[in-house]
Amino acid sequence: MRFIGDQYVKEEFRLHKAADPTQARIFTDEWMQYCVQLSKQLSQQGIVRGFIGRNLTEENLESFANEQLHQLLELKTEAEKPK
Repeated sequence: MRFIGDQYVKEEFRLHKAADPTQARIFTDEWMQYCVQLSKQLSQQGIVRGFIGRNLTEENLESFANEQLHQLLELKTEAEKPK
């Protein structure tokens, strides 16, 4: 699972290397929010609750481009493959 995540992150950063300043700011802000959220969830208190990540809302999904939805489906498929 970590391998899949690492590949995904590398690809996302590579794709956004040449983003315009507005896109780069949005991209960076989203990754910072993710980092803070993950840090909280992996803290001692977060581990006790046993929940990592967050559910996507319908609004989130509607705002995604087709390419993003395809990436999300690929990630889900890989994550659900038997070990």
